Amino acid sequence: MPGWLRISHVWENPAQGTPPFVTGMWALAPDGAEEESVLGILNGLKTIYNDAFDALQNDSLGPGSLVGNYADESTAYDVQVTGLDPAGGGGAGNPGWSLRAVLQGARPPGGRANQMYWPYIDTTYYTAIGTVQAGASTLLNNWADDVLDLFEPSVFQWRNRHFAGTPEASSSLVTGVSVAPTMSFLQRRYR
Repeated sequence: MPGWLRISHVWENPAQGTPPFVTGMWALAPDGAEEESVLGILNGLKTIYNDAFDALQNDSLGPGSLVGNYADESTAYDVQVTGLDPAGGGGAGNPGWSLRAVLQGARPPGGRANQMYWPYIDTTYYTAIGTVQAGASTLLNNWADDVLDLFEPSVFQWRNRHFAGTPEASSSLVTGVSVAPTMSFLQRRYR
């Protein structure tokens, strides 16, 4: 049986709000995946984040880390990579506001798309009333394309997990992301 890798982006020391701020994603992993391969994926995600996506989040969020929680039928372990460095230099709005990214891909009947809630979005990417600007969608779509390119040659697959009327999750490949048109106020949602 394949294993599952839960990848969480975690920020422990924001200037405001109640930490930790967390958003995450799922990857289907081979049975018995080694820690080195998980660390390789996490380091690749860190590079993608710091190369361009970092501008989306305000620097007052503080440094973050990537945490990988792997489990299959016989193995479970956690690994961490530090060094996520938010670099947005505008303002930081309400710490409870987040950008909602909807992961695209097939879904079973009644299944909902997985979503990521990105905290501390720099105020240059949304209006005072919470309307998301086009630049945020561009950054997020570029990030998703780079993440898909990272996963493509690896043994891991970026997946949506669906719990639609069954105790066991089904899954589907993530094919991209779309951005909700307004900021979300879901302080408890991304914990």
